[in-house]
Amino acid sequence: MKKIHMIKAVIFDLWGTLVSSPLSENTDQIVKIMSLSGKKEFWAKWGVVSIKPIETLEEAITVFCRTAEKEDKFDEIRKILNKMDEKIILFEDVIPTLLSLKKIGLSLSLITNTDKPSFLMASKKLNVNTIFDFVITSFDVGVLKPKKRIFLLATKKLKLKPSECTMVGDSLEEDILTPKKLSMFTVLIDRKNHYKKVPQGVDYLIKSLVELKEILNLD
Repeated sequence: MKKIHMIKAVIFDLWGTLVSSPLSENTDQIVKIMSLSGKKEFWAKWGVVSIKPIETLEEAITVFCRTAEKEDKFDEIRKILNKMDEKIILFEDVIPTLLSLKKIGLSLSLITNTDKPSFLMASKKLNVNTIFDFVITSFDVGVLKPKKRIFLLATKKLKLKPSECTMVGDSLEEDILTPKKLSMFTVLIDRKNHYKKVPQGVDYLIKSLVELKEILNLD
């Protein structure tokens, strides 16, 4: 595996990259209950929730159901997402890898499409404030990945060129393609073995964050 040199910062996605996503894991069930056309429509409706600073999960579900014109489905969706904080799991390779990157002086940041209540649950498990130099959330900036603006905001905060940054995420469409167009190095993490070969626009396809150590020349 060839290695990246001259990288000064690593930008991470959150859901599916650093922690499990109860919302993603229950998408098919929610789509069926809400009689939506598929996952694309689901994420479009939930995206409305994710660009607003909504404080509680109950309010987030209310807005989602209202957006989908299925307000009578609130109780069913709330039941599916019950005890969400217990269902958010921090992947075992995350903390050791992040600490290794910090140890050698790389800047670490986080960009996430997320509703606020879910993010707050995940951030406690990840100890976000002590690990990342800064976090950019969709509910704070009102913009969702893959919009170019949200990635450029990160490079501006880092005071770096895109070519000096690596973007790591689990979604080709949301996390990888736009950063690649901006000249970032791109690392797609495939925890569930969806890909048999490296997709176009991806510099590196990995199964575990541990592989970042080799890619970033840390060994």
